[in-house]
Amino acid sequence: MRGKSASRPTRSTLVTVLLVLGVVAVVTGYFLGRAALSFLGGPTAGTSGPAAPSGGGSGGGDGVTPGTGAGPPPAGVPSAAASLRLPTVTLFRVQAGAFSVRENAWALAESLERRGFAAVVVEPAPYRVVVGLFSDGRAADRLAAALSAAGQEVYQAAWVLNAAPVKVVGPSGYVKWLEAELGGLAGLVAREAVVWDSYWLGEPQPFATVASLEEEARRLASAVVGVSVPQELAGAHDRLLQLTGSAVQSVFELRALERGGEASPAAAYGAFLDLVAGYDSLVRGLGGGGA
Repeated sequence: MRGKSASRPTRSTLVTVLLVLGVVAVVTGYFLGRAALSFLGGPTAGTSGPAAPSGGGSGGGDGVTPGTGAGPPPAGVPSAAASLRLPTVTLFRVQAGAFSVRENAWALAESLERRGFAAVVVEPAPYRVVVGLFSDGRAADRLAAALSAAGQEVYQAAWVLNAAPVKVVGPSGYVKWLEAELGGLAGLVAREAVVWDSYWLGEPQPFATVASLEEEARRLASAVVGVSVPQELAGAHDRLLQLTGSAVQSVFELRALERGGEASPAAAYGAFLDLVAGYDSLVRGLGGGGA
């Protein structure tokens, strides 16, 4: 869950909203297109329709090229089990509590947000209320001190993304593409964590890399839309599509904070926490390790 701001929207906020609406439109079009193709009897995820021309680049051994929206693998390419080689990302986690009852976790998260802190509930049980994720332990210490001063008990632990092998079953071309896409998202998370380190530590120019983060988030989001998806991984691909939308929104929130005005730091940081929790959930669903 993300922090909220009741302030009047500024120009930068309106621009952010328009950009996020654009991403939502792309996501909606993707799902409507799949439904229309299914209704008309055309090729859908997991079928072998006419192959689109390859856009070049690496990773297209079976006709799927990362980031190009290339056509489906050639007919007859079998699915096989494979382990994704994903980069490990270790973050310092600041946590306000862990609960066996979901409602109790959400009640604490809402209380923290009313006090101006971002919070996200990480599921499944035990339901952890996470209020900070950093790549620098000093930034985690600073947030923990601020929470303690506000009367909130906290503790710190490591959150390791991609800690265990991620095993999937699918055509090798799609699996290679998925490995590149998830690796790109892990890299985006690691880089955005550094931005938040700088922000919390009060370092000069904490937003120096936001422009390149925005470009990378857009690239990752556009890459998901045109890919031919094997039926056995259709559910995971839909969640990946939503996750790349979260990545774009997270960076847009950072951009709004960079521009100043009435942008909410809690809302921007909450979007980042949502992104990390969503990534971890997707990878664990594929068979990987999490927090």
